[in-house]
Amino acid sequence: MAVMAAGLTTSTPFLCLSSTLRQEVHTCSGSPQVSFWRSDLTGGFSLSHRSSKAASQVRQFKGSRFVRAAQSSAKNEADVTDDNLEITKARLRELSESLVLPANYLERLPSDLRVDLKDAAFALSNGTLSDECGEQAGALLMQLSRTWESGDTQGAAATAKQLPTLLDKLTSESSSAFVGRRCIRAGRYFTATGQYEGGELQKIGKALIALGEAFSRGNLPVTEAPVSTAKTFKFGDLQVDITAQRAYIGAAVSLVFGLLSWQLTSGLQNQSDSSQYANDNAILLATSLRGTLLAGGYFCAVLSACTAVGLLVLASTINSEKK
Repeated sequence: MAVMAAGLTTSTPFLCLSSTLRQEVHTCSGSPQVSFWRSDLTGGFSLSHRSSKAASQVRQFKGSRFVRAAQSSAKNEADVTDDNLEITKARLRELSESLVLPANYLERLPSDLRVDLKDAAFALSNGTLSDECGEQAGALLMQLSRTWESGDTQGAAATAKQLPTLLDKLTSESSSAFVGRRCIRAGRYFTATGQYEGGELQKIGKALIALGEAFSRGNLPVTEAPVSTAKTFKFGDLQVDITAQRAYIGAAVSLVFGLLSWQLTSGLQNQSDSSQYANDNAILLATSLRGTLLAGGYFCAVLSACTAVGLLVLASTINSEKK
């Protein structure tokens, strides 16, 4: 016989067993959960130990280990997000401070550096800026690029004061990445200018690249763009917001137009035809024209009435949505 650990099963053959099929189960008096099983058919002997309590403890240990791992992962992710948020805020402050330049600094730049400055402005704002970075963030970047393009030192300093609010204007993780790429591209143009006077352009370039790297890492809080519920009428380049007041005005105009069409058509119908015609073809032509005018007039009146009703329903719907 071999002595077995808990949860294992072994077999030891016996040579001196009877050929009669017998099966006996014996239990050790000291261990009610350890059983011995012997069978003359197989000629073997096995020892098994099943401990439900031990298995339950193993399952509890595994479950608690997984819970601790999930909690640790969530904590680490939250720490990374907080760290990158603080780093990004610090980078925004650095860029804002570096853009506060001496008086008429950008206006006094040599022609070659003015070209680099315009290239940086183009790299920051080219393409579908609003679609990639969001409407508000794109507007801020566009404002900054215009000050660089025009060489407006005072305007750049004024725009720099708004840069710390750029984090509040992000609408998605992808917009954060796009802002980062644009800042890095623009920063490379600034760092390529070399050492000029006190190295202000170099500081701006390094601050832009550092900010772009922080934005590209992601893990930044985003503000969902509000979904506009206003109804809009579009016809080519014309775009008009539909409000309840405008719907009521349209209904009134439709009613007036419908009444005028009805009155004019009724007057034409009631007018007797006393004209003299040269031949039968002229009579047929005049009759057909008269019928066409009457049909068109009544159709306009009915259409105006339907339009007025539809606009009144639309106005009531808009009012109910606001409530």
